[in-house]
Amino acid sequence: MNGKSMEKAALLLTFFALLMPAFSMQGYADSFSEFPFRQEINIHASDDMAYQPVDVTVHFSRSCWAEDETHNSVRIVYDDGSEKKEIECQVYNLHHTGSSYIDSCNIVFLLHGSGKYYIYYSDRKVDEPDYPDHVSVSDDFYYYEPIPGYRISLDYYRIEQDGCTIYGIGQQGNFFGIDMSQKVIKQLDGKRDFRIFNWGQLASFAMFWYGGRDEGTDEKLISKEIIADGNLMVRVGIKSMSSDGKMETDGIYTYYYCPSKEKRIVASIKHEAIEECRVEGMEEDDGLYTYLLTVKSRSSSIPDLNMGYIPPYLHINAEDGTVHEYNLDQNPENTDYNWLISAKDDIDLGSNPWFSIDDGEKGKAYAIIFKNNTVSRYEEGIQVAATEKQEINIPGLEVDGGGISGGRNSYEAGGIHNLVMPKGFTAKFTAEFFSSPDGGMPAVKKEAEIFQSLIPFRDGIPSVKNGWGGSGEYGGAGGGRYSLTVFPHFAPSLPFAPALSAVTGKMLPDVRVELWRNDSMVSSAACGRIPFTEEDGKIRFDWRNASLMKKALFRNVREGRYIVKVFRGMREKYVGAKSVYVDGDISVHIPCGFEGKAYVKISDQNGNGIDNVEVCLEKDGDIYSSNSTGESGDAALYAPMASKYVLKAYYKGFEIYSETLSFLSFVRRDAEIELNDMVVHVTDSMGLPPGVKISPVLTSREMKREMNIYGEEISPGTYIFRELPSAPYTLQIRYKSFDVKKDVDFPEEKNVEVMFPAVYSLGIRALNSRGMEVKGIDIEVKRDGKDADITSIPPGRYEVLLMDNGKIVGEREVFITGDTELDMVTLKKPSFPGIASAAIISIALLFIFVRKMTPYEIFIISGVVLLMLSTLYPWWHMEGNGGVDVSTNVYLIPAKMVTMGTGNGFINGEVASLPSLFSTMILSVIAMLSLASISLLAFVVFRKKFVLLAAIAFSALPVITFSYGMSRITDATTGSFWGEGELGISLPGMSEMVIHCNWHPSVGYYIAILGAIISLASFIFAFRHSFPKVLKRL
Repeated sequence: MNGKSMEKAALLLTFFALLMPAFSMQGYADSFSEFPFRQEINIHASDDMAYQPVDVTVHFSRSCWAEDETHNSVRIVYDDGSEKKEIECQVYNLHHTGSSYIDSCNIVFLLHGSGKYYIYYSDRKVDEPDYPDHVSVSDDFYYYEPIPGYRISLDYYRIEQDGCTIYGIGQQGNFFGIDMSQKVIKQLDGKRDFRIFNWGQLASFAMFWYGGRDEGTDEKLISKEIIADGNLMVRVGIKSMSSDGKMETDGIYTYYYCPSKEKRIVASIKHEAIEECRVEGMEEDDGLYTYLLTVKSRSSSIPDLNMGYIPPYLHINAEDGTVHEYNLDQNPENTDYNWLISAKDDIDLGSNPWFSIDDGEKGKAYAIIFKNNTVSRYEEGIQVAATEKQEINIPGLEVDGGGISGGRNSYEAGGIHNLVMPKGFTAKFTAEFFSSPDGGMPAVKKEAEIFQSLIPFRDGIPSVKNGWGGSGEYGGAGGGRYSLTVFPHFAPSLPFAPALSAVTGKMLPDVRVELWRNDSMVSSAACGRIPFTEEDGKIRFDWRNASLMKKALFRNVREGRYIVKVFRGMREKYVGAKSVYVDGDISVHIPCGFEGKAYVKISDQNGNGIDNVEVCLEKDGDIYSSNSTGESGDAALYAPMASKYVLKAYYKGFEIYSETLSFLSFVRRDAEIELNDMVVHVTDSMGLPPGVKISPVLTSREMKREMNIYGEEISPGTYIFRELPSAPYTLQIRYKSFDVKKDVDFPEEKNVEVMFPAVYSLGIRALNSRGMEVKGIDIEVKRDGKDADITSIPPGRYEVLLMDNGKIVGEREVFITGDTELDMVTLKKPSFPGIASAAIISIALLFIFVRKMTPYEIFIISGVVLLMLSTLYPWWHMEGNGGVDVSTNVYLIPAKMVTMGTGNGFINGEVASLPSLFSTMILSVIAMLSLASISLLAFVVFRKKFVLLAAIAFSALPVITFSYGMSRITDATTGSFWGEGELGISLPGMSEMVIHCNWHPSVGYYIAILGAIISLASFIFAFRHSFPKVLKRL
């Protein structure tokens, strides 16, 4: 009898035994009959993972036809339990065994939720799939210069999805003076054109440090390459260095098609020091691996400059197991770097490392999510820093920036700050730049968890150390891959039950083996003596791998310890288990028996069931079965009967029950534990509730499983920790570098009081209405009606009052989150303009009387007086009203633009941070006014007509120069030198407002014009006798 006859006979015997009608065993799904072979991708996806990318290396067990990335037989099929359907995929990194065949490749596809995922393929030529090309990458250039000298010039890779630009990746160039290599620009959703108006947030993957100046590997491009451009994935490589050649960065950027509103791009980065790099000067900038750059720009006259957004919060998943929250100033007022978090605060990322800038629980969120925190062998971990700075703030134009970074772990509390990166220093990491338009910080936490869980299924993401061609190995995420064969004994089942269940749609008793690691199932397989294979769309027996004993085969198993579990029958009785360590291809024999049961009820001292108690059966330290109690406190455990176990229960990290069970048949155990609530009252050094968000945490040395217990804030500064077991606890509160711990003997201490120790210094410099420092101003700082000591002030919101002889001349609110220095512009006016005006006029009168001048000479001297007086008064003025009265003045002495606002509970102003063009212009105007005055005086003394001619030129040029220079500035601010309209106004301590304003030249400007007119009239009078002769000649 030949092989085919044996197959038919075996099938007929099986069906007769089951009293079922005969049928023909077709392939798994007739619609995929072109693809006779399939392999399952053992990925345990959830519905939350929909649209997450998989980029996995696959080794084919049969010959696979594939000519190239387009012409191949590889397909992905998704089975959600109700139907199988083909889903889009991309094939790349083909390893050919011949001109048209491969034995491995990388496959990219998107998860569709829970279910099973299969690779279908053929050893024959098939038609190429008709998948839409969702993503593309192109080499592009962008240039924009809204103000002379302020430009964007950028070579970049443009990544598009379905016609919209999603990201721009900087190759080289600058953004208003910021170098742009290795910077990723996230565009706003749905925008096609790549322009600054459409930019959202930026992430930098260049290396930065301060070596006497800001230095970074974003300064010079070395090389670039488009590595992959497929229908679902694009990948580019960029290599850059610092301008002095001391540091290099290799970056590989991968974007996967994402039809959801959340977007992600993955960066694989290597930084390497070619020469020793020392940090000199700004020690906070001590080697930053990556950072999120947040920029906000607002212009009333140039629409394209209205871009960016500064979210209000920073969140950091820190090494202490808590998520730290810090406040970002959405309207920073400091013109120097204000370090919200510095190296000395020693905030390091935890085991699931990420940080974000976001709107809180809901709203926008942008995050950097790392694969792990093992980045450099020189320093363990990733340290976080954050800073903000105001670049420009003029009425009608504001540019603010800041960011949060992950960098060298260069400082540990109590240690020495390491400021040297030696030659050969390297840092390597893989990170995801993630953005969500409305999910807030919870979306980041969820994404970070999924990112970690999918690492084994993204081994196609290349490591820089392996070059730009990909990892080339299944298991690129780390560790070897082996096969595990499991032989369960004494576990009878219906022959061919798995295959018969598949074709009949009825559940038939079989034997199934599951592979568990770290109390989580990683793979599952059905047992059989004669395995099946697919050929030509039909199921056939695989006689080559037949066995007399039932077995289950697991391929591509990572090295490590596993629990192998055996289940039998339609109700899946748990009948066998064994612990194995896989470090090679191995076989395991497992004797099976009957299933045992253990029922557990956990109650408190009042008889109420306790929820979320983890109960488990352990053996030799391995968990063979686990479950959690419900609201009633009940839980059931199942495990093979004929074995010895330890029944344990864990609650909030404590082992609350332990009993050795010598034989597991039918066991019921009831346990009672006393639980109580702890209330913690936190006050700061002022006796007030903390003015910033803190998260008190409880831990205990008696915990068998270390964990943090978090409290619930029931009122400001009061937290309740519910249902705690009796034990000694340690209460910990941390904010930046301040860390307080208190031992609590619970339940003897149920009400705990603790002082929040964080204090900072507040420095306030009072300025007059011209922006000049004034002394003798009384300062009051209050919070909730209590006076604060500005030399030692807790974080929080405060009211600041500036008093001059009992009169309020300045008032604002300030949010203290660290050492703070404030400049407050007050209503106090300087006396020098009046004194100087009187002095100029007096000297002029004295000069006139002493020299006994003629009317003509007095006329010229009056011109000198006007030119000199013009320097004492504002040359340009703006005013507006809209809930707050606002005025802006441009002065020559001192050369400043000062904006002042007054309103209900607010009196404050700001000296504008202006480009160097402004300072140069003002100095030129003052110099020319001085020369004009000197020339006029020289003419009075020496009567040289050419001196008068020079005076006319010098008196006219200041007005012309100021008009031109101020017009260039107002082009980007108000839109015109003279006019009116709606302007966005933002002052320190005041939220941004849109106010109707009018603006125009001011008193000093008109006085200068009058002085110039007198100079011209003097010239005409001096040459009045010459004009007829000149006209006669003409």
